[in-house]
Amino acid sequence: MKRILSLILALGVLFSLTACTPPGLSEPESDRDGTTVLSVFNFDGGIGTTWLYDLKPLFEAQYEHVSFEEGKMGVTIDIVPNKSDISSVLAQGYHVIFNEEIPFNDLIAQNKILDITDVVTSSLSDVSNGAEPGTIQDKLDESQVKALTAKGGNYYALPHYEVYTGLAYDADLFKEKALYFAKDGGWTDDPSEKTCGPDGDFATEYDNGLPSSYEEFYTLMKKMVDETVAPFVFTEQLPRYTNDLLAGLWAAYSGKDEFLLNVNFDSEGTNTKARIMVEEGGNLVEKEVSIDMSNGYRMSQQSGKYYAFDFLEKIATNGDYRSEKVTGSLSHTGAQEQFIYSNLEGKTAPIAMLIEGSYWYNEARDYINRSENTYKDRAKNRNLAWMPLPRQYKGTVTEGNGKKNTLLETLSSFAVINASIKDNAGLVNCAKTFLKYCYTNKALVDFTLKSGTPKGVKYTMTKDELNQLPPYQRSLMELKAVSDIIYPYSNNPIFVNHQSVFDYDQGSKIWETNSHLVAYLAFKDNGVSAKQYFLGTTISQSDWVMKYSKYFK
Repeated sequence: MKRILSLILALGVLFSLTACTPPGLSEPESDRDGTTVLSVFNFDGGIGTTWLYDLKPLFEAQYEHVSFEEGKMGVTIDIVPNKSDISSVLAQGYHVIFNEEIPFNDLIAQNKILDITDVVTSSLSDVSNGAEPGTIQDKLDESQVKALTAKGGNYYALPHYEVYTGLAYDADLFKEKALYFAKDGGWTDDPSEKTCGPDGDFATEYDNGLPSSYEEFYTLMKKMVDETVAPFVFTEQLPRYTNDLLAGLWAAYSGKDEFLLNVNFDSEGTNTKARIMVEEGGNLVEKEVSIDMSNGYRMSQQSGKYYAFDFLEKIATNGDYRSEKVTGSLSHTGAQEQFIYSNLEGKTAPIAMLIEGSYWYNEARDYINRSENTYKDRAKNRNLAWMPLPRQYKGTVTEGNGKKNTLLETLSSFAVINASIKDNAGLVNCAKTFLKYCYTNKALVDFTLKSGTPKGVKYTMTKDELNQLPPYQRSLMELKAVSDIIYPYSNNPIFVNHQSVFDYDQGSKIWETNSHLVAYLAFKDNGVSAKQYFLGTTISQSDWVMKYSKYFK
């Protein structure tokens, strides 16, 4: 009887392990014995880890009969998903790491990550079964190559996913309420009657009829209120999320070359000047200046940053511009839920736009599925999209006079290999092979299909593959294809040696005044003006010289 009971208990334990444990986390030892075990950490935030669970069996099958370590055959990928920061993950010894907010230059200086130059510069043919003769380096743009090889010409990190900052909008609602700017100066829902949009090109329909200037955006917000539409929803519980809007607006107004002066400090080499705000007679006046390392502090006065603060101040101080659901208890996922349901339930004013990071749709998947189960066809394949933002302050962009859309990547998401394994040649080879495999075109496409998120390199998706994505995620990929992407890092020695200072994420000190108030709360609750806040974020010449003069030529 005891033997039977023991057998039943053993079977129960085995069942719980196989049925309840996500694949790759804790396989029975019998499945791991005799293989090289590669631990792969993934930051399990809004992007999720499904893409990695799906990739795991494909890689393991391809290398089932390959020996990386003496006496072992094949590979077991041990997936570890959580939200630990890079310092903690490295200290815990995980082998291959996909994480956010990675100051790769600091980690290189501390000898904490491995040189992966051979992964980046050798042919992908070996890991793609001959399907790709090119290299990962071919998939990087010029600014990425310069920045990633700033330390001795070698690579130590690869871009992981891209997250843009700004606004998502309900394109169905825009059409229903005729909220698109019309060529005749009125409003329309007719695609043929829309204005050319911020890029000045009627042929590129993604931005037609959307506000091309701040002046037009303010007009749109007033129109929405008149139509009983709430312009914005966002989390007030986490007010720093509104910094996503600030970053997106700043980048769009500046454009790629001008914004990158924040990290390369090189007007001469890039043939680009910065537009800055200077106080004269109590007013802020826009001027153009050439930037070099000696006057890099001027970039803290950039016009695009001021106009972004001015925009947020209007949202913060006018309750009509915020959904009634925006309260101190509304979380970021709660804001996502309100955005999804507002135009379905009809209980409150429909919401036009959501202030968030571009990854929000994947994070809100449960709400989306629930809305489709409840509202059926009304909720399925809704036309939600990522919004191109204004390129000028006043007037209307006319045909042929627009500027290319610009998107800012802010999360500094990279893939690295932990230097802790450097003395195990076989494990290093396995880690490099796996990392390389993750950057084949097939793996990149599969990542996007599973996560709905762009990877931070160049790759191609067929029309059929794009059509597998929901409309919002498809719009994101299509927008990436026609936009300038800003990767805010460079090979300038000031940036290389102080990378963590130049950060545009939500919680970055770049957004703080001496009072350390979040801009939105400073405007809403403390009577601070956009001008006051902007001036409080600028850097003085003396502070700049004290910190960085040793790098000046």
